[in-house]
Amino acid sequence: MTAGRARVLENGHPKPKVSIMTLTLNSAKTLPRTLRSAATLADEFVVVDGYSTDDTVTIARNFGAKVVQRKPDGFGPARNEALKIVEGDWVFNLDSDETITSDLEEELERYMDGGSCNAIKVPRVNVKAGRVSQWLSKDYELRLYKKGLLRYTKLIHETDSPDFLEAPVYVYAQHPLTNYNSMNFREQYWKNVRDFRWSILSSKMSSASRLFRLPYFMVKWPLYLLVRQHYLRDGLHGIALALVEVVAYVNALEIVIRDGAYRSKAKAPWGRKGPRRRRRESTD
Repeated sequence: MTAGRARVLENGHPKPKVSIMTLTLNSAKTLPRTLRSAATLADEFVVVDGYSTDDTVTIARNFGAKVVQRKPDGFGPARNEALKIVEGDWVFNLDSDETITSDLEEELERYMDGGSCNAIKVPRVNVKAGRVSQWLSKDYELRLYKKGLLRYTKLIHETDSPDFLEAPVYVYAQHPLTNYNSMNFREQYWKNVRDFRWSILSSKMSSASRLFRLPYFMVKWPLYLLVRQHYLRDGLHGIALALVEVVAYVNALEIVIRDGAYRSKAKAPWGRKGPRRRRRESTD
């Protein structure tokens, strides 16, 4: 999948190779769009799949991807699994519901070819419940970095604070990628439940303490989202998203306390929904 990339730089040196890392679980609806958008940037696709029950693995392999299947046990461990097998000089974390624009690709190529950095943070345009969010237009994340720069230590929000094996030298891209977070409120709700559940499980705070603090959370969190995170900029749509997050947190806390209820909805740490049953065999 490298038809669009020149193989050498103007100085005759070989162009750095790029590995696209993607985590999937029942991502058949969004994965083709994601991989097509990155086809000219990628020298290889590496997909870590949580035993999808749809056509995700077939789609990934049709794009020439290396596919590793493993039990869903958190985003960080899955990314570390992919880092073991990537062959590129650079690694790009691209979620299964995101796309790269041609402008962003050209910008990233310039940074990699220039050799002045080893880590690139990229902004996102976020689509939540079917609408482009105005408040996350500069939501920067570390997306592209040199192989061997880091490893992940957290189950969720793992890209916020990875363990760097050498000092990062950042640049900030100007062109965003697009994150199709959810296309309706139901989809957004279950995504929030999933993320909150893994956040609770990875926290040192006990469920009893969380229950005690729940009334405080139900007042503080909507205000934090509406004011500090600027959900109000999206009007009624943003207010609805804030309320969805609060209800999702309560449900996630209930699931953790009940220790395994609603697994088909919330157990998977990535993808749109968890599988109703897990396949035992790998199809690698």
